[in-house]
Amino acid sequence: MIYKVQRWSPDTCRCVIEQVVGYDEQGNCVEDPKFLLMNEVCDKHAHMKSTQFVHNHQALADNVTNLIEQTKARNMKQVDDQLGFAHAHVVKGKAKMIRDLQSNRVMVQRHNDEITEEWYELVSFPHAFDAHIADIVLTENRAKNAADAAAAAATAATGAAAAGGI
Repeated sequence: MIYKVQRWSPDTCRCVIEQVVGYDEQGNCVEDPKFLLMNEVCDKHAHMKSTQFVHNHQALADNVTNLIEQTKARNMKQVDDQLGFAHAHVVKGKAKMIRDLQSNRVMVQRHNDEITEEWYELVSFPHAFDAHIADIVLTENRAKNAADAAAAAATAATGAAAAGGI
């Protein structure tokens, strides 16, 4: 199982929620998204933010850090595998390919460093693991989507009835 982090923002507010999703080796989603942490809490939901760390905050932060470390290792392995392939095979433009891949490796390492910095900051807030906010945001978003779908169906039915009466 490969776990990937997805950033999600609802249509109903400006909250940003990080979720973890499980994929198989072929890249097929095999697990629904699960709450990982609150990246941003909007003004509408700010009154619900925790002001003190939960008792298991460090364990939750360690879980996030482990996921990020796995992702970073996967990022580096991909570029290292490509470099290994380029070194092992005779192909036209091999020298340029290797230079490009080495440059990519530097960019991936820089990106990995930035990921570490960002995520250590995210888990440092008391509200980072406020799943109750994510649950409310998800419920509000589902309600909006259902209302939008009902309105679209009503509009389609009205349009079909009007077209049939012409």
